[in-house]
Parts: sequence; C-alpha cells; structure tokens
Amino acid sequence: MASPVRKKGFSSRSWIVEPRANRLVQADTRLKLDPKVMQALLYLAERPNEVAVKEEIIESVWAGAFCWR
Repeated sequence: MASPVRKKGFSSRSWIVEPRANRLVQADTRLKLDPKVMQALLYLAERPNEVAVKEEIIESVWAGAFCWR
C-alpha cells in the first residue's frame, strides 16, 4: 500500500513534490526528476527525523538493480 506521501505528494518550504509526475514545482519553476531520484526523495520524506542508512536507501530504491558491495 502506497503511503500518503507517495500518493499525494508533499511540500517542503516553497517546493511542491509531485511524485506521480516525478516533478518538483516552485512558482513558475518545474524540475523533472529521474524516477530513482524521486524514489530516494520519497524514501527520506516518509521517514522524517530518522537517520537515513545508505544500505537501506539502496535496498529500497535500487533493490536487485546492481551489486554495490
């Protein structure tokens, strides 16, 4: 089940994060993100006030994509 952050997006300061469009929006500026970059951003946003562990981010975003060890 997708979290509310993944379904609806969120805002951070003056930026609006639109996960379904892989986009960040601020006023008239629109930045398109690579899907993996968006997944990493969402991973972090879903865990506010937690320390991000590199191995957990890699496993969540790039699971099975490559061997990094």
